[in-house]
Amino acid sequence: MALKNKIYFEWSFIVIVITIIVTVLLFYCIYIIANNYHKISAVVGISIITLLFLYVAMRLPVYLDYNMDVIIIKHLIGKTKIPVTSIITLEKVDDNITAYSIRRFGSGGFGGYLGKFSNNILGNYTMYATQKKNLVLIKTVKQQYIISCKCYDELIGYYKDKIEGM
Repeated sequence: MALKNKIYFEWSFIVIVITIIVTVLLFYCIYIIANNYHKISAVVGISIITLLFLYVAMRLPVYLDYNMDVIIIKHLIGKTKIPVTSIITLEKVDDNITAYSIRRFGSGGFGGYLGKFSNNILGNYTMYATQKKNLVLIKTVKQQYIISCKCYDELIGYYKDKIEGM
């Protein structure tokens, strides 16, 4: 099960700007909280901000590893494994398919477009995207994923015969 294929996620300019601004603001909040509040409220405030950073780090996609057995989305912390045998559909989708999505729990730009979303076309899905273009839908037996992938044609072509044969 050696993984041979790797595609790094590319960040859009807007995601980079949002991530930098929010990170600076959150660190500024930590500074203000630490210097102006009592110990208990400072600990609570800093803990909430730390949990936010931890959540984004656990969702932020770095690269995609894939072979004929599994697709692995490697996050800054951790990874998501999608067994190829559970994939029903793997296809490029229109870039605006997520335009009217509702964010149920996740980020709309800080570290990317990450977390749980839903809309009328797709229903519920999990998104790991660092830009709003080159989107790929991975539909499995249990759930759906939307990822941004600059080499989507390479990824889809790799699995085309295997998925159609299932």
